[in-house]
Order: sequence, then C-alpha cells, then structure tokens
Amino acid sequence: MKPVVIHVDPGVDVMEAIINYAHNHNTGIMVLSGSGSISNLTLSHSVSYSPSSSFTLQGPFNLFAFSGAYISFPNSPLDGASNSSSNPNMYTSSSFRISFMSAQSKMYGGIVGGKVLSANDVQVVVSLLKNPNFHRVPGINENDGKEGYNPNN
Repeated sequence: MKPVVIHVDPGVDVMEAIINYAHNHNTGIMVLSGSGSISNLTLSHSVSYSPSSSFTLQGPFNLFAFSGAYISFPNSPLDGASNSSSNPNMYTSSSFRISFMSAQSKMYGGIVGGKVLSANDVQVVVSLLKNPNFHRVPGINENDGKEGYNPNN
C-alpha cells in the first residue's frame, strides 16, 4: 500500500476526484482521512444507495472524519457478475462514511450517497490498493456448519 494525499480544489466533487484518481492510476483506493470545508453533500438513509433513499445537506461544514474504499477491476471475482453500466466488463465496489461539523458545532455523519462538494481546499489521505485479492467466505449452509471447511470437497 502506498499513501497519497489528494488535493481537491474549491467547488469540486470530492467523490468524483477520488474515483477519477483511482481510474487514472489504475488502482483501488482506501480513504484514511480527510480535512477541509465542504459546501454541501448527499447522504444515504440506508445501504440500498437508491436515489429515493438519499438527501442533500447545505453547508458550510467542516470535514471531521472521512473513510471508505473504492475498487474497480475487470470482471467480478464473485460469479463473473458486472455492476458497471458504463462498462459491462468492469466491476466496482465502494462505500464511504463521513462525519462533519456545522457552524453551530453540531456533529453529523452517515453513508455518502452522492456528491460531496468542497467549499475550500480539501485534502484526502488515501492508500493505493494495487492488485487486491478477493476471497469468497462460505456461508453457513455451504459447509453444513462443520469445522475445517474444505472448498475442494
């Protein structure tokens, strides 16, 4: 893993900057932290990520904590499925959490469900993930609850 600081200019979508960096450098990204000021952001009510389950908050807010991961790779390591509408041969996996503070010193946070627009300069500390390994963990029915599960049996 290689640490990198991504500088995001004012008015730019932080999420788009992270994903573009990953695509341009052909790597996955793990967000370790972030700092700066954001003007507005979209959070998700649930893990479904459907547009109807998200809402937008207007800032300014101070970015307090930011973490998550974005991985994009050719073909799914899990059953050959694709989830990318722009490129059916690509599979992406991502999830981001954010915590931020209002001007009245109230803390908020949640799952990022869309754009995170920078109000001033934002710095995001990431770790690059080259050639990640994927492992399928068997479900309880797949090994009949027995210890010492052997995938070759």
